[in-house]
Amino acid sequence: PHRLFKALTGSNSVLAQGGTGVALNQLDFDKMWGNLSSVETENVTTSALTQEPVINWDQQMVYYLVIGTDNSCQKTKPFGDEMNTDCLSITIPLYRYLEGTNCQPSLYFPVFLYIYSKSNLPISIQWVYPTPIPTVTPLPTPSPTATPTPTSSGKTIPTPESENE
Repeated sequence: PHRLFKALTGSNSVLAQGGTGVALNQLDFDKMWGNLSSVETENVTTSALTQEPVINWDQQMVYYLVIGTDNSCQKTKPFGDEMNTDCLSITIPLYRYLEGTNCQPSLYFPVFLYIYSKSNLPISIQWVYPTPIPTVTPLPTPSPTATPTPTSSGKTIPTPESENE
């Protein structure tokens, strides 16, 4: 069981430069939290004044995953169950796709914050990409090519095209 919320960080922020990490206490979390903007707290219990999630640091930790992007058209979102474990490791499936055509350099990077029970299991990212839609190239339709056939008398039998001439 985990809680997930999404945010953004500036591409030049300390968080974006430092990358992914773990917060094991309120002090570490506050350092990371100060670099976030546009926080989506739809499924997270938050403190009334700061909008920070309420975390029981004795039992929980926060994994924050900064997703670097090449341009504004590159999108990433949690996929499937968002965070899976087989009791030996934790896997985070992420769906990466392109959206739009007027791609600009990225000014903000998405950040996914996973609040979950304390553990020392290794975490890996599983990238999921859209299934390419095959482009079907239609085969050219063969046009009938009839050639006049000579008869035994030497006369040519007209083809449908030659009759109309």
